[in-house]
This record gives sequence, structure tokens and C-alpha cells, in this order.
Amino acid sequence: MEEVTSGAAMPVPTEEGPELSAAQIAAIKAVLTTAKEKLRKWADLSQEQRSSEVVKAVLLCRIITTSPNALTDEDRKKAETVSLLLQRVINERFCASAAETEQFWTRTIPFTLDCALECADEINQTMSDRLVQMKAEGSKVVTKSRWECAVILAGGFFCVFSPDDANGQRPTYDFMCVHRLNPTPCSFVLCYFSQVAKEPVDELKSEKISFTRKAVAPTTDLTAQFAGSAIALCDVKYDPTGTIEDYQCLQADFANQYIGGGVLLGGNVQEEIRFMICPELIASMPLCDMMLPHEAIEIVGAIQYANYLGYGGSLQYNGPTDLAAEKSKHPLDDAKRRTVRIVAFDALPMPERRVQYGHRGMARELVKATAAFSLNPADTLPTGAVVGEARLGVATGNWGCGVFGGDPQLKCLLQWMACSVAERPHMVYCAFNDKRVEQMPAVVKAIQDAGMTVAPPSCFCCAFDSIRSEMSGTASMRCLGSMCEMPCNVLAYGFCCDCYQVGELYKLLYSEAFQTVQPWRTGVFNFVMSQLTPA
Repeated sequence: MEEVTSGAAMPVPTEEGPELSAAQIAAIKAVLTTAKEKLRKWADLSQEQRSSEVVKAVLLCRIITTSPNALTDEDRKKAETVSLLLQRVINERFCASAAETEQFWTRTIPFTLDCALECADEINQTMSDRLVQMKAEGSKVVTKSRWECAVILAGGFFCVFSPDDANGQRPTYDFMCVHRLNPTPCSFVLCYFSQVAKEPVDELKSEKISFTRKAVAPTTDLTAQFAGSAIALCDVKYDPTGTIEDYQCLQADFANQYIGGGVLLGGNVQEEIRFMICPELIASMPLCDMMLPHEAIEIVGAIQYANYLGYGGSLQYNGPTDLAAEKSKHPLDDAKRRTVRIVAFDALPMPERRVQYGHRGMARELVKATAAFSLNPADTLPTGAVVGEARLGVATGNWGCGVFGGDPQLKCLLQWMACSVAERPHMVYCAFNDKRVEQMPAVVKAIQDAGMTVAPPSCFCCAFDSIRSEMSGTASMRCLGSMCEMPCNVLAYGFCCDCYQVGELYKLLYSEAFQTVQPWRTGVFNFVMSQLTPA
């Protein structure tokens, strides 16, 4: 399979996490089998006793994976007395009626326990898959069946994975935090198990989900490449209120460098919400090392199982989706994956917001977005043909513009350039009612009316950076290319159309006329529009 990366990948330490011993695996299987046998007679137990058996199995598995010693009577006694929020979720949200109770204890929990038992058998192989195929060292692809994803999720749910095997290189795959403290993720994951437990096992084993680490050459000089580009800009649709998952596009996941972010730690913003409503995404967490600056991770085939309301602190589980409708919306592609495509790419945190306007900051984001929007090598079939859905548009939005402090106007232009270079037909920009980007349609139209290529927006971004750098007294000007197509009035701001060297910028910045423009305060869009408007 052809790799996306060109050039050597950046080296990172890759310590292998500890495998579970044969004795630990045997002990885990004994705990899960005991729970399964007791819950087979669920009708003879009270609701409190049933949910307590689930909690006890979770706690005992956790004790086993964190200690090389055999379980003691004291361990078992402790597991019988500890209460988790998981228990309340089971009792209140999945056993509220007689029909729900029967479904949960006759199908959902037996299915989940069977998957967890299979995970115990295969856990060391799962870790081997990650270490061989999904390390942070260029383009790699792992394909799992939906059944295998259920196995990985069930293993996580019952704490079959050791919480200490990440070694700082990948997300900590540990459900104990949400079991103890946060009922919301538990609700979404249990909804997932209740849905897949109804599906034929043969179907789960035949349908696939691909996890692809995509990479471009690690470099900080991509701004120069963009400045010299003559690629046409793709179309843009601005959606002030819609959501990314509404579009049949490559859908952006505004990720943490550790994929999944805080989904198992109480997080409840864009990435965490997507992983909760599409829990098969969570299966990527024990498989994927953290992303490097030139990498992104694309996942194809993970459908939505639950609905939600709210965002952040107001997030609520809102019941299951219509799974038949979801499958109809996302039919199988030629590789037997559901046609829903999600790409995780992490933005640069901005502890000092002005860093993002620097050449290094913009280059890093261009590299990252280009990796994210590039063609997925998993879409190349053994025959050499490319899956028909591969070249979709991109649905994105305010990437890294929340707690990371990114400027959404700048990120809009950078993502637009990356979409165009990746030869995507269009970009849908979901603004989430953010007033900071409401000028976007006018800016896009002005640039398109000028008939410009990728070069001018990158030049605008770099020019804006030059002004900010000069104002802060940290100017470091350099030529970024000789194919700038900016209109001649840019000379009024001290940039040469051939290579826009600074010229008389210093004097101009302190002139009374320029002070009224203040592009470093009024925004990137206003600065761009000023460049397109004749003097």
C-alpha cells in the first residue's frame, strides 16, 4: 500500500507497554465467566444485585490488571462494597421498564461479557497490532471488523486493559474514571452495546472499520510551498448553524494529539462528543500512538449509535439513533466500510495567541491540515482501484479556536488552502454561530471574484504576520516566493508583488493613516479585504 509520507518520519521513543501474564488473563476470564453465569439467572436477582455484579466484575478486572498478585478474599470483599456511578446509569437509564430490563440482561450484558472474554484472549495481540502498525512513524493502516471494535470496547469497559501500558505515547485507555465519576460517557457506551447486541454477529464480522495514520513530510517550510502554488481554490459553503456530522463529507474531528482526547476523562466538547455518539471511534485509542505535527488519523466506517443534547457542561445523552436509518444513510463501500469518514487532527495550542500568526505557527497548521485532508491510503484497493467515496469535500469549522486560543479567521484560510492543495472539491465551514467568522462569505467571494489561486490567501496570512511581528518589535522578514498574485495596491502596505519584501513598512506602521486600519486588532478578514479593495 502506497504511503502518504515523503521523506523520513520524525523519530519518537516507542517503549512497549507491558503485556498481561497468562495468570492475569486466566484470572480476568474467571471473573468475567463468573459474572456471566450469575447474570444468566438475572430474573432471580434484584435490580441492585444485577448491577452490582457488573460493577464487581469491573473492579476485580481492574485489580488484576494493576497487580501481578492473585486475587485475595479482601479484594473480592472490597469489590462487593464499592459503588460506582455506572451502577446508577444501568438502573436508571437502561432498566427503567420491564421490556428494557429484559433486553439489557438477556442481550446487552451477555453480548458485552462475551466480547470482553474474547478481548482477554486477544489483548496481547491487539497491543502487538498497535506496536507493529500504528506507531508514530508515517502512514499506516489497521483494518478491524465491527466485531473486533466491539471486542476492544468491551475490554475497555470491563477494564481488561492495563491502565499503565501507554508509556506516554498513546491515550490512556481506562474507563474507570467515567465509571466512577461521569455517568454521561457510560450512557453512550451502554447504548452502543445495546444497539450492536441486536445485530447479526456475521454482519458485525463482515463489516470493516479502517484506522489510518496519514502523514506528510515533516517540515516547517510549507508556507513557502503554498506561497508559490498556482492551485485553484476549491468552493466553500458557509453554514452558520449546522453540525459537521450533518454532511456527507470527510468530517473534521478537532482532536487532541492523543486521539480521543478526554472522552474517558470527563471531556465533553467536539472530539469527545463525536467519540461518545460513535463509540467505535474509541477503539482507536489503544491502537494509535499520539499524533506528531505532520500526522493525522482518518477513521472510516464508524457510524452514530446515540443522540445527544447540549455541549460542554450541558451535554446529555438523548437516546439511541435509528440504526436502520443510519445504515441507509451510510451504505457499505467497496471495502465493506460504512461511508462515514472522520479525520482527527490536532491544532497547535496557543498559550500566546500571537504565536499562531508567525511563520512557524502557520506552517505547522498547514502541514497538519494538509495531512488531514490528503487522500487516505486505505482507499486504495488490492486491485489498485480507488474507493469511489475517497475524494469527498471536507466538513470542518473552528479548529482549535476554543480553549486552544486559535483565531478562527486565520484557521478558516489555512484550512481552505489545505483543502485545495489536497484536491478536495469543496469545503463546508460550520461556524457554530460564532460571530467572529460571520464575514467569511464576503471574504471568500472577494477572493474568488479576484480569480486567485492558493497563493494569495497564504500571502495574506504571511503579510498579516509581518505586520504583527513588526508591531511587537520581533520582525523577522523573509521572501516566501516569487509567484505572488496580490493586486498592486498591496504596495501601499510595503509589500512587493514579486516577493513582498518589507520596504517602508516600519515607517508606514507608525503613520497616522495606518493606525486607523489596525489589522492586528480588527482581524485577518478585514486585512484581507483591505488588500482586495482599490485605494
